Amino acid sequence: MRIRTFKQVIWLALAVTLLTRWAEATPQLQVRDTPEGRRTRYYHQGEIQARKDYSGAGAWAEGFSSGLLGPLGWGFGIFVYGRASRQAIQVPQRYTYDLEPEQKRDFEQGYAGYIEKTRKVQHVTGAGMGCLAFFVLLNIVYSELR
Repeated sequence: MRIRTFKQVIWLALAVTLLTRWAEATPQLQVRDTPEGRRTRYYHQGEIQARKDYSGAGAWAEGFSSGLLGPLGWGFGIFVYGRASRQAIQVPQRYTYDLEPEQKRDFEQGYAGYIEKTRKVQHVTGAGMGCLAFFVLLNIVYSELR
């Protein structure tokens, strides 16, 4: 009975991890040529440039290492990560040196917003995979002790 419940927990953790990755995809928005559309355009240009510059591998590794400690490690990692992720994100000046102040602000918001979202998604995905690895290792150890 315990092994069946344990397998269900593993499948549930895997499903949550995969659904998190699926939810990361966002639809493309149409940009109108209005003042609001121009602001949206610079915001999206910031997101596009951040997508090129940032992969989120470091956040995934942090999440995976905290997930290896099990559900408590996952929770502790999210608590620690939440405090660490509040750091200011520096937008490289080479992207904004020739923009107007409003355009620069919109670009920086798009750039920083994409990086924050990617950090969160990668951290949770890594924590889920680490927790899954924890349960697999626990299952192996448990089956060897029987």
